[in-house]
Amino acid sequence: MYPTKSDPVQTGAYISLLRKRRDMTQFALASALQVSHQAVSKWETGSALPDVDILLALANLFEVNINNLLLGRDERFDPLVDDRILYSETIANVIKTKRDMALLLEAYEEMEQEDIADCIQTLGITDTDILLKLCSRLSSASITQVIKTLGLAALVPFVADRMDKASLIDCIQTLGLNDVSVIRLIGNTTKD
Repeated sequence: MYPTKSDPVQTGAYISLLRKRRDMTQFALASALQVSHQAVSKWETGSALPDVDILLALANLFEVNINNLLLGRDERFDPLVDDRILYSETIANVIKTKRDMALLLEAYEEMEQEDIADCIQTLGITDTDILLKLCSRLSSASITQVIKTLGLAALVPFVADRMDKASLIDCIQTLGLNDVSVIRLIGNTTKD
């Protein structure tokens, strides 16, 4: 969801790009930030990252956010999307902590796929009707993860139409399914 690690080389390349967009030299940028031109050179080559106060100054100077600087690319952040992700993570944490199935069933339509899958696994849900309802919001990869983690072979025939062939084959092989009717599902799957 959120980036967890910046790449100094990518960050440096982005700082260089932003500087060049403004037709600034390394010396001019260094002067504006009251640092040495060697410091700017180290950032731009990825040898070092700017201190936090310098990141703030760079973000203000180039009119970008700090996330973009650290990620090393122009990325538009949508506060509504960020709020939905935060909401989903918060709800998922409450569900897992309180082991609250009712809350999951109430909130799953507003949650991110990863959080739904994580809740299913943490709560160890095996009820087919509940799983079918929750899986309606999951991608093929998330469904595969849930089935494999919980060993839910019985769920495969019910969700095969939502899975791509590779995921379906992965589940069948991982779970050691050899029932002919289950194996036939591969031929009926329309997703690649």
